[in-house]
Amino acid sequence: QPPATQPPATQPPTPAPTPLTYFRLKNKKDWSKNCLDLDVHSKNIIVWECHDGDNQKWAWDGGRLRSKGNSNLCLTMGGRNGDSVKASECGGSADQAIKRGKDETMKTSTECTVDGEVKRCCLDWDNDDPHEVLAWGCHGRVNQKWVQAK
Repeated sequence: QPPATQPPATQPPTPAPTPLTYFRLKNKKDWSKNCLDLDVHSKNIIVWECHDGDNQKWAWDGGRLRSKGNSNLCLTMGGRNGDSVKASECGGSADQAIKRGKDETMKTSTECTVDGEVKRCCLDWDNDDPHEVLAWGCHGRVNQKWVQAK
């Protein structure tokens, strides 16, 4: 007679991941008429008039800003002053690790040099362009202030 076999040990069920909470990010430069927007064709992060599309919805996910319009993409700042902000595959790079400052800025641990002074890179609505978003040395002026909204 063959030896008795033990039934396989049962593993506890894997808990379901916590669902992400999506929101829009409005810039304070124009009293919040414009939102952070993923250009789905170019994958550039731009500023555009606020609407209800998923390409303007973002969620905090492990210190990154994940797009609802394409959930594989995260906001990626770049590591130099003046770099265009893009959306790229979510990973662990320093230019995707975003911290929200108490002053309503969004900054990375990467460094941007402004007028010879090294500062953290902040999410910056370019003052000279109606849509472009850049990595720029943090200065805390209104074009670097972003508020979460539904």
